[in-house]
Amino acid sequence: MSKMSFESLILSQSQKLNAGEIEKFASTWNNCATELLDFYDIDRLTVYPNSPILLRDKKTLSSSRHPMLSLQKLDYLSDDGSHLHYLELIKMQTLYRTFDEAELAASRQYVLKRLFRQGGRWHTIIPLSFFAKPWGAISLTNFERNHKGFSEVFAKQIKMIAEMWLCYWQHADLRLSLHGNAGSIAQESDNERLIKLTQKQTTILSLLAQGKSAKECGELLHLSPRTIESHKYRMQIGLGLDSKAELIQFALRNGLGSPLKS
Repeated sequence: MSKMSFESLILSQSQKLNAGEIEKFASTWNNCATELLDFYDIDRLTVYPNSPILLRDKKTLSSSRHPMLSLQKLDYLSDDGSHLHYLELIKMQTLYRTFDEAELAASRQYVLKRLFRQGGRWHTIIPLSFFAKPWGAISLTNFERNHKGFSEVFAKQIKMIAEMWLCYWQHADLRLSLHGNAGSIAQESDNERLIKLTQKQTTILSLLAQGKSAKECGELLHLSPRTIESHKYRMQIGLGLDSKAELIQFALRNGLGSPLKS
């Protein structure tokens, strides 16, 4: 543990994020992440969403204290998609979940098995939320050693900092996205565009943003896949978006990717 107090860490993180340029957010964040790793004596951390769509769009951030321990995403991708079952761990109701060396060694979960084989000996997952909705998680890993001093207090502190990162990350991503598509996306606010959607379209878009296929959406809503595809096309045109990928990004940006309440 660093001799710096947690209050000093928070102030330092805030100063770094506020002083950073939007276009250089990744570099600014990496400085913040390295500071957190040093503070808690952790080797590597990764922030990732609970959406397979965002994962495909490279919406992950990872930092490590040693170059040799940097995350290589291809090392954790399975041919059959079983790596996505790792996202199920985020849905736990506890503040955090820790896997020690013995649990990693015995795990049948694809990502955890790979992690152990690459030297991981301690792994913790802390779910994150964004505006009171589940967003994803931050994972923490030590290699060749445990972290016996990790506690609930540390988990709460790290969760607070990581959710602060999310606010800056989402803002930077939105600013860059709007700037890059200024010529093709109508100059309306997201709220004005959301009003154009019917209740049924909003429900369909929420399911799509969760990574569900047209067939899965149809089964849940008692509609044919063709009808779902038709709604997708009409929403894309009505919102002034150029592609289905932009439609999903619009949904996630506006909080439509969280599981719907019955």
